[in-house]
Amino acid sequence: MTDKPDGLGLTADLMLRPEYSTVDGTDKTFFTNPAGKTFQQFGSIGYVVPAGKVLKLTSLGFFNQIEAAANAGLIAHVFVLITVDAAGVLAVGAATGTIAVLPQPIVLTAGQVLLALVVNNCNCSCSLGLVIWGYEKAA
Repeated sequence: MTDKPDGLGLTADLMLRPEYSTVDGTDKTFFTNPAGKTFQQFGSIGYVVPAGKVLKLTSLGFFNQIEAAANAGLIAHVFVLITVDAAGVLAVGAATGTIAVLPQPIVLTAGQVLLALVVNNCNCSCSLGLVIWGYEKAA
């Protein structure tokens, strides 16, 4: 913040959340979209942060789509589990899916392992989707 030239207060530069990653690092997108998953089956994303880097996960989106028209009356429950070095850091679920901006980034440092699962919790065959957005920068 800086003083205004007229002395009537302070000015501040604001940066919208989607814009800060391009200032602070390189955008990263992780995606999985498995089909034909039945109850409790899942799709996964795995990633090891490279040496000298920091990964910050900022938002995610996920869905569960019922494949057979005969099952259209069922609710397509789905949940996501994100772990860092096998310790759970985020668990979230919804009926059919959602998109969310995390209130604070999930931060992983060099050598840490990201594992994210999107799990079908509907009693029928479904297509699942999980997208995680973030950015990676030098440590």
